[in-house]
Amino acid sequence: MHEIPIDPKAAFIEISTGKRWVPLSFAMDETGILLISDSPHSAWASRVLRERRARIRSGRNSLLLGAELITSANEKMESSRLFMEKYGEEEFRRWFETPGKFLRLSGEAAAPPRNGDYRTWLREEFDSIAEDYDRHILGNTVNRLLRSRSVELMSAEFPEDSRLLEIGCGTGTETVSLLERGYRIIATDISPVMLERLRSKVSGRFPPDQLELRETKASDAGKILQEYGPSSFDGIYSTYGAFNCEPDLSAVVPILHSLLKRKGKLILGIYNPFCISDAVGNLMKHNPAGIFSRFRRPVPLESSRFCIDVWAYSPMYISRAFSGKFRTLRTLGVPVIIPPSDYTRVVDRFLRHFDLIERIDSFMGRHWPFNFLGDHFLIVMERAA
Repeated sequence: MHEIPIDPKAAFIEISTGKRWVPLSFAMDETGILLISDSPHSAWASRVLRERRARIRSGRNSLLLGAELITSANEKMESSRLFMEKYGEEEFRRWFETPGKFLRLSGEAAAPPRNGDYRTWLREEFDSIAEDYDRHILGNTVNRLLRSRSVELMSAEFPEDSRLLEIGCGTGTETVSLLERGYRIIATDISPVMLERLRSKVSGRFPPDQLELRETKASDAGKILQEYGPSSFDGIYSTYGAFNCEPDLSAVVPILHSLLKRKGKLILGIYNPFCISDAVGNLMKHNPAGIFSRFRRPVPLESSRFCIDVWAYSPMYISRAFSGKFRTLRTLGVPVIIPPSDYTRVVDRFLRHFDLIERIDSFMGRHWPFNFLGDHFLIVMERAA
């Protein structure tokens, strides 16, 4: 590594987001400059990771350096040690109560990948949050609600002892629940770290042939078709993320049709551009422009609650995209009057009334027009002949 002309004892460096400079604590070792974000969903860290480079400044020195994600547990521990050595353990714990991404800046910055290399960005983002993913889901009232609704729906729609394909399993918050109900599952995800977390979670709990894991993306479902063959699955599901990371669904539709048995069902959980509770929330925050952010293509990470750019799809769009190969049976809004997961402080304020509100929300989400107006929607489709 060539020498970086930054004083390692400086209190902070500044990093450019393109619009402003953000001051950050940092540490240095022989590999370069080490950074830690204070949240898994920090916008500056996601932007640096996507661009694979960062412009920094300290005093009169301004540099453009290459950037990489640190994924090794040992390297993360060493980075944390260096931060505590520099700033003190108390300050470190206060700043990084929930550490997000660990990044290294070093070397000469290459040109940013074309279109930001979305696939690599996607994989590394989910690799970086895998360790904290269960807490992110299970520690959030609305995220728990989303999963309970989807598992309830799938348990009702998929026959007992079905063989299922899951696209975008993450660390298995739904996978495990369905395994406990006796389903046999081929679970896929783009993140090898997510898959490894799931593997560890189920180790010794279920028969070895009840769960198989494959590293792949939704648009690569052709690999599953090649491996398992046509009509291999009684049902397919993908909830709350994987299909919103696909800018074009046209290629995957015929593949899913081929993978399903006759009359097999496909259940998708999709981030919705039409969300009534988010619109009300933005009006109450005096942010009318936020109402339209979900209609941007893609919805940029600064405007979504996700750590990446995503594509929001409406129920009507999904029904049209899958028509000819699938028949839409029903659509459920999830949730409708309960605000999205990034309003969790508001939701938690009303927890003592949550059971009643949840029952009302569930009822409304099953009926028009509210089933089209949720933060997400669950859509049940059946394979056409």
